[in-house]
Amino acid sequence: MFGVFEQHGFEDGWAADGVELVKIANSLIANLNGNGNLSKWTVYVIPSANPDGLLSGYTNNGFGRCTAAWVDMNRSHNTNPLAYYTDDRNRTNNNAPEVVSLENFVSQHKSGAGQNVLLDVHGWENSTLGDPTVSSYFDNALGLNHVSNGGSDGYLIKWGMQNGINSTLVELPLPANPQDVINRNLSGEFISAVNNLLANTGVPASSTSALEGWLDVVDGDRIAGWARDRDNLADSIWVHIYIRNRNTQEIARFAAVLANCYRGDVAPGSHGFNYAVDWRTIPPGEYQIETYAIGQNGNNPPLSGTPKYYTVNASNGCVDYVDSSGVGGWVWKSSAPNLPIEAHVYVYDSNGTQVYGVPVTANQYRSDLASLKYGNGYHGFSTSIPWDYLPQGELKVVAYAVDGSGSNVQIYNMQKGNPYRPDYSYTTMGHYLSKLTDAVNHYKSITGKETSALEFALQYIRRGVYNDSRWVQAAGPVSNEMISYINSNSTYKDLQYYFTNDPIVLTDSFTGAQIDATHMFATLHVLVHDTVPGEASWLPATFGEPIIDDLGGWAGDLETFQQDVIRRSGNSDDYQYNYNIAILLLRQDEGSSFSMPDLYADADALNINTDLNQFNNSLSDAFLNYYGAKAKKRYTSFTEKRFGSNREDILIGAMDYVMPTSLIAQYSPLMKDCHPTSNQANAVIQAFADRCWELKSYE
Repeated sequence: MFGVFEQHGFEDGWAADGVELVKIANSLIANLNGNGNLSKWTVYVIPSANPDGLLSGYTNNGFGRCTAAWVDMNRSHNTNPLAYYTDDRNRTNNNAPEVVSLENFVSQHKSGAGQNVLLDVHGWENSTLGDPTVSSYFDNALGLNHVSNGGSDGYLIKWGMQNGINSTLVELPLPANPQDVINRNLSGEFISAVNNLLANTGVPASSTSALEGWLDVVDGDRIAGWARDRDNLADSIWVHIYIRNRNTQEIARFAAVLANCYRGDVAPGSHGFNYAVDWRTIPPGEYQIETYAIGQNGNNPPLSGTPKYYTVNASNGCVDYVDSSGVGGWVWKSSAPNLPIEAHVYVYDSNGTQVYGVPVTANQYRSDLASLKYGNGYHGFSTSIPWDYLPQGELKVVAYAVDGSGSNVQIYNMQKGNPYRPDYSYTTMGHYLSKLTDAVNHYKSITGKETSALEFALQYIRRGVYNDSRWVQAAGPVSNEMISYINSNSTYKDLQYYFTNDPIVLTDSFTGAQIDATHMFATLHVLVHDTVPGEASWLPATFGEPIIDDLGGWAGDLETFQQDVIRRSGNSDDYQYNYNIAILLLRQDEGSSFSMPDLYADADALNINTDLNQFNNSLSDAFLNYYGAKAKKRYTSFTEKRFGSNREDILIGAMDYVMPTSLIAQYSPLMKDCHPTSNQANAVIQAFADRCWELKSYE
C-alpha cells in the first residue's frame, strides 16, 4: 500500500493547511510501527509530496498549492490522455521532477504478484474518488461521499488505475482550523480506516469466473472489444492491453482502458472499450496483442479472442519535386493508414554541414494517394525552403519519413544547385546594407566596441576575398568576433548568403555594366580607414594616408596591370606595342587585372567616400544616392576629384605609381618584382589616362 500526502502544500482551508495532512501521515507511520496487520502488507507512506510548496509557498492559486516551479502535481501525472492546464492554480507539467520521482517510486516498489493499493490524501472536500471498495473504508470511518469510480486526467489515482493499482483519492472533511482537526479526531478516524482496510486483506476478491469479455478488433486504427463483471453489471471494469513483439516478447506498449463505451450487443450496454492505438510510433515487426479483464483480487483473466496479431510495416514515401518554391511529396505508414506522419527535410552545404532542416506533417489530401488506397489520402506534404538564406552553389537535399518509432526511412538524397539567385540590383543591395548596419550596431551595443559601424560593415563585406596581409595593412584587420556574431544570429543570418565570400557583381542601373561590388567596398574601406602607425609598414611614414588610399584602389590596380601588360607583351620595350595591349585590355569587361568592372569599382569607391565625408550619410544612404543618380557622372567625378579637370592631370597622378624613377613605385610591394622601362611605364600611363578621358567624354 502507498499513502501519498500533501501533493498540495496549500489546500483551500487556510495558509499552508497541507501541514495538517503531513501530521496525519506522521501519526499513521507511528501507529503502523508494530501493527500486526502489516504481516501481509508492505506500507509506504510519503508524508510530504510537495515540501517546497508547503514550506516556501504562499498561495492556493500558484506556488504553495503548486511546486516551486508552479506545477500542480495532481494535474500532471502521466495518464492517458494527459491533462493540459495553463492557469496558475492547475498548471501541468508531466515532466516535473516531483511527479516523475513519485511515479517511479510507486512503479518500482509495487507488488508484482499480490494486491496494490494507492491512497492520495487531500483536504477538504469531504469525498472519495476512485476504487469503490477501497473508498468504502474511508466513507464509513469519516462520513465521506463517494463521488466517482474514476479520476480526472492528470490525477495520481487515474495514473494508478491505469497501472493496475486499486487507487482512491481521499478528500478529508473541512475543519474550521488546526485545532478542529484535533477536536474532530480526523487523524484517528483516518488511521482506523487504514487499519480496517489492512485487516480485511485490502480489497475483497470478486470471482474470477464472473469477469468476461472479447477482443473483437485489432486494425490500423484501434483495439476494441468488451469486458464486464457479471456479478456487478452496474460498474465498468478496466481492461489492460499489452502489445508485445512476437519474437522477443518485449512489451512495446501498455494501456489501461475503462470498458464503459456503449455496446448494444452487450447487456446492459456500457461495457465496450475502444483504444485508439498509435501504430506510427511502434517499430516495424510482428506484434501480439493481449487483453485482460482487471478484477479486484489480482486474478485477471484474458479476454476471449486473445491474442491477436498485427504486422507493423516501415514507413515509406517519395519526394516529387525540389525547386525554387521548396520541396513536396508524400510519406505514409501502411500499418497506421489514416494517421499522418512527418517528413524531415535537411539541406547540407558542399562541406557536408547541415545548413537547414525542417519537419513537416504530411497531412495534405492527395487524390492519387486516395485512389491507391493509401488510407484516407491525407499524406501529402509541401514546405518552402528559404533558399535565399542558404549558401550559393551545390547543395545536398535529404528527406526522411519519420513516424516516431525511431526507424526513419530515407526517401530522398540528391545534389541540387541552390535555385535562388540574390538580387544584386542597387536598390536591394541598399536594403541589405541597411540591415548590415543594424547588425553591426547591435553587435556594438552588446560589446561596447568603439570601431565605427561603417568600418565594421565594410569589414564584413570584404571578409573573404579581400582579407590577405596587403589588405590588412591598407584597411586594417577584420573582426572575426563580429563576423561570427552576425552569422550565428538568426535575425541576420541571410547577410552571410547575400554578402558571400565570392565576388559580388552589381549591375549599373544606367549603363547595364557589371561592377565588382566586393572590390568596390574593399577599396572604400581603404579610403574610410585611418591607417595607424605600423600598419602599412612597407611605406615610409612620411608618405601619408593619401598614397595608401590610392594603392588600395586605382593605383594598386594600375601597378598590377603594369605587370600584366609586360607579361603579355613578352617584355617588349616597344612603346606602341605596349600601349596597344594596355588600351585593349582596359576596354574589356574581363581578361585582365584592370578590366572595366575593376575600373568601375575604383571610381565608385572614391566617389561614394566623397559623399560620405561631405554629407555624413549612412553607408546605405550614400550607396543608394550614388547609384540612383550620381553614377551617371562617375568618371567625371572620379577624374576631377582625384586628378583634376585636364587629361594631363591624370598622367601626372599615374606617373607616381609606375614610373621606374618614382619613390612610391620603388617601395610598393606590388612593384617589388616588376621593373618596367620608361617606354613600358609610359605606355600604361598613357593608356590609363586615355581610357579615363574616353569614359568621361561618354558622360
